[in-house]
Amino acid sequence: MKKLYSLLLLSFASFSFAQTFYSENMGTTASGNPLITAYTGFQNTTPITYTGTGDMRTTTVSTGYTGASGSVNVFLSNTTTPEFFQINNLNTSAYTSANIQLKFGYLANYSVAAPGNAALVVEFSTDGSTWNPITYTTNTNSSWNLVTVAGGTLPSSATLSLRFTQPNLAAQIRID
Repeated sequence: MKKLYSLLLLSFASFSFAQTFYSENMGTTASGNPLITAYTGFQNTTPITYTGTGDMRTTTVSTGYTGASGSVNVFLSNTTTPEFFQINNLNTSAYTSANIQLKFGYLANYSVAAPGNAALVVEFSTDGSTWNPITYTTNTNSSWNLVTVAGGTLPSSATLSLRFTQPNLAAQIRID
């Protein structure tokens, strides 16, 4: 089974062969909290692109789960509008949907189980305009957690995009 692995923000792997075909650890340096769109430290470049309204941070580094980068992470702040992080042009067309798994590190500054707190919204698109929700189990603590989305959720596509949105204006969310 292939894994779409976002603990180093995304890595695709195979259960049967343990093959990773894409991973992103967000880089190792981010001086001055650059905006996602200005950041040049991502591991992957063209054709993969990164967009969003959040910024990159080296504070509160990821720890406590296998694969944590322990370095730069995406920071989605509590601003007047929801912030997001998007990864575009992922090619999963060589794999069947049932074999693609997504993993990512997630930290929120509140308990998402508390009433009124909306968890991080994770979505995928194959055309960049129609977004489909991805269901996952959220962390209910204030520590870094590894989130796993089972195979069969993400499609096989030459143009897959993933979007992570902070919907709660009281929340600060980090993604690794």
